[in-house]
Amino acid sequence: MNSKALALLTKYYHWLLLIFFISCNSVYTPKPKGYYTINFPEKKYTTFEMPGYPYTFEYPVYAKIIKDSMFFGEKTENPWWINIDFPQFNGKVYVSYKQIEKNNFSSLVNDAYKLTGKHAQKAYSIDDSSIVTKLGIHGMFFKVGGEVATANQF
Repeated sequence: MNSKALALLTKYYHWLLLIFFISCNSVYTPKPKGYYTINFPEKKYTTFEMPGYPYTFEYPVYAKIIKDSMFFGEKTENPWWINIDFPQFNGKVYVSYKQIEKNNFSSLVNDAYKLTGKHAQKAYSIDDSSIVTKLGIHGMFFKVGGEVATANQF
């Protein structure tokens, strides 16, 4: 190759390289933040007061109360377990109730750990923390991370 052709090739090579780098740049356009919108029905509540149940509470009128009779495939030990079903959101709140007495307290504490441990297969984290109220009542709170049925247990 002669020097004239080499000089011409070098000249165009630099221009082609420059055009290549300039054309690969794109102007960054930031996107606005987006959030999911959940349109809740009107805030109206009704009171759950069933004869024979040792508790009462308010729940939204668009929810349904369903009696729960099974716990991990076994019959529940008392008749006061219910589910609050939210069909339009495909969600449920599981309400369980156990009477606390002196002779069964340690068993109930062990049950809380056992129930949380059942989530260990799907959970990627289980953080426990101690709770103490102003009245001196102690408890444990479990925050379970991952695709689990209940993310918070106490």
